Amino acid sequence: MTTRDPDRFLDAGETLALGDLSFQVFFTPGHSPGGLCLYEANEGVLLSGDTLFAGAVGRWDLPGSDYDQLVASLRDVLWPLPDATIVYPGHEEDTTIGEERMVNPYFRF
Repeated sequence: MTTRDPDRFLDAGETLALGDLSFQVFFTPGHSPGGLCLYEANEGVLLSGDTLFAGAVGRWDLPGSDYDQLVASLRDVLWPLPDATIVYPGHEEDTTIGEERMVNPYFRF
């Protein structure tokens, strides 16, 4: 497997323009130290990577991961998003923030 250094790093709060879309960069550590989610408010879409899954969250037992940071990311960053926000995780099926509030055991505060 070949790896490369990144062209640049993204900062929390930064807006990333991709075509007609503008994604807000959310810093969501926990699953990984540099964890990010990308939120497109106009489309109501969150690219959650391995932070949030349908009914689950990313692992926190890996080197550099941290359960308390993951819970803080869920509570402080993702919980405030509108219920209708569609979540596209790094694996498995999509979900919504509203659905996760109802069924995800890690998303109850």
